[in-house]
Amino acid sequence: MPGLLVFSVRLLVELLLAPVRALRDTLMPGRAHERVAPVAPAPEPPPPPPPPRKRPPRRRSTPRRAEPTRGQVAAMREAEREAETGGADSIGAQVHLDEPWPGYDAMGLEEVLTRLQAASDVELAVVRAYEREHEARQAVLLAAGEEA
Repeated sequence: MPGLLVFSVRLLVELLLAPVRALRDTLMPGRAHERVAPVAPAPEPPPPPPPPRKRPPRRRSTPRRAEPTRGQVAAMREAEREAETGGADSIGAQVHLDEPWPGYDAMGLEEVLTRLQAASDVELAVVRAYEREHEARQAVLLAAGEEA
């Protein structure tokens, strides 16, 4: 389409200049063979330079110090808390009890059950706590009042 427009404009210019040229040739017969060169169209501007290429980031020759991510920091804190409290299943501080009475660990099951028949409520509670912490014998726990 632009070529057609240029052609139309050139044709119009030639038509408008034809009478002027004829008058010139009449007034100046010696210069009839000389023709004025048509005006050349303006050269197209050069295309814009391509955008500069982005260089890939340069790698460091020494590696960066690896810092933990947020998730790793949270996991480390959780592990510290569990180590302080005794783990996820722990309800808090643990109580370590001594034997409910001297020689308890050396006594057989029958001896412990006989002794529990005459034990007070406090002694029964201590035996239950001690048994849960150590051997967890079901017969002793039931005799001490542990509910099944």
